Amino acid sequence: MKEQAARGGETTSSSSSSSSSSNSSSSGGTRRPPRPGSTEAQLLEWYRVLDLQLGAEMPQIKSSYRQMMRKYHPDMHAGNPQKQKAATELSMRVTTAYNGLVEHFEKKG
Repeated sequence: MKEQAARGGETTSSSSSSSSSSNSSSSGGTRRPPRPGSTEAQLLEWYRVLDLQLGAEMPQIKSSYRQMMRKYHPDMHAGNPQKQKAATELSMRVTTAYNGLVEHFEKKG
């Protein structure tokens, strides 16, 4: 799973055609990827970073964030400078994704 997140996650266009057609009001049956820089693209990226399905709720988001931080926290790799640097970068991305989703849910609710 984590390897999948590192490679860029699953492609959603072929995995769930029924949910993609309900999310899009355009005709044609195929869903275009979100425009880079759009709010939807940012949300998709945040869910992907946290290795979650689009639409996961806050308890799942919080759980995934905590699990990833336990695994990838820089202090866990203090003996290896290369791993510590990689863990620092990854933990920053995970924290940014978590904070972005928390802010999104606060605006939404």
